[in-house]
Amino acid sequence: MTFSITAHCRRTRRTGIAMATSSPAIGNRCVFVGRDGAVALQSMSDPRRGDFALQLLSAGHTARAVMRALLQDDYYASQRQIAVVDFDGHAEAHSGEKNIPWAGHRVGDGFVAMGNYIAGPQVIQALAEAFEDSAGQELEERLLLSLEAGRDAGGQEQGQTSAALRTHNADQGWSRCDLRVDVHEEPIRELRRIHDWYKPFVPYYEERTRTADMPKLRDYLASIGAEREFGKPVPVTWKSRRG
Repeated sequence: MTFSITAHCRRTRRTGIAMATSSPAIGNRCVFVGRDGAVALQSMSDPRRGDFALQLLSAGHTARAVMRALLQDDYYASQRQIAVVDFDGHAEAHSGEKNIPWAGHRVGDGFVAMGNYIAGPQVIQALAEAFEDSAGQELEERLLLSLEAGRDAGGQEQGQTSAALRTHNADQGWSRCDLRVDVHEEPIRELRRIHDWYKPFVPYYEERTRTADMPKLRDYLASIGAEREFGKPVPVTWKSRRG
């Protein structure tokens, strides 16, 4: 009961996943992203397989080799959905024949759009087209646009409960962005709100890992024209947009 986009951006060398589902806390057990690739597990997800897949990607295995290893001797392969994208942008997908319809995937240039128990194939098409049409934008934005398009194309007929967004840079050992909405009536909309509020912090925290000579966070936000009320997140407000 899930739909997702798993992708690699060659321009920025980032990899990431955006996912939504009718179950709670999807980011805890189905989204696996590292510096060498990303793995999305849906329908009968086993987090141990996600960790195993990231280890294989870190060892230099291709997306195809990782998928082959994940499916080998897997008794529940017919009930699983898996997407693997490696550091070079190679993408592989598996949708077992026992997934609840409508279920399927689309593999594109550096991405996999995938879903099960969704309104129909138009959801997958919307996911893929939104990602392709947003080339040139930041990966986080492309993933969110894709997830929003899938929702607007019908998503899951019973609605969504949780959503997650995670991205990773190729040259660092931690997540660039790791945001989750575990329980919400409109989790994709809430994920968008959180991302837009948090977005100006990302380059600040990345630079602070390399140098301690950084301005205070509030001074940094002021220098880029961003306003934030700490302790009470609000939608993005830019000084440059004031009339």
